[in-house]
Amino acid sequence: MEESKAAILEATWNLLQTTTLKDLSIEAIARESGVGKTTIYRWWANKTAVVMDAFLEKLSPEIQFPQAESATEAISAQIALLIKAFSGDYGRIVAQISAEGQACAVTLANYRDRFLYPRRAAAKAIIQQGISKGEFDPNLNPELAIATLRQRQ
Repeated sequence: MEESKAAILEATWNLLQTTTLKDLSIEAIARESGVGKTTIYRWWANKTAVVMDAFLEKLSPEIQFPQAESATEAISAQIALLIKAFSGDYGRIVAQISAEGQACAVTLANYRDRFLYPRRAAAKAIIQQGISKGEFDPNLNPELAIATLRQRQ
């Protein structure tokens, strides 16, 4: 079972290197992974859900907040990791997921719940750590700080 899931996610990622999310099909994923369409539909409702899992599996290890001496260093390193990650395949694919989300509320919710909100929570935890260690002003609003960081990117 896990081998099939891994094959599906790897096939999806490989296909995204040569085709767009819009042009990707469950049939192509099934053919590339060597499983039946019913196997894919057993675990995912649609191709965008498969793409989201493949995207997160590849990207998540690369954009974890790094351990750092200070919250400022951790945030700076995180921004550098995100810029590097999104200047290549990840940026192209996340743009396609966002575009799909404009037409499909489920896709947009999935993207927000599984990618954006966890990233914001991780950033908020680092900022709160900086506040508790006296690195940042105790009156700093972490949500406002995150919004400001997003504007600067």
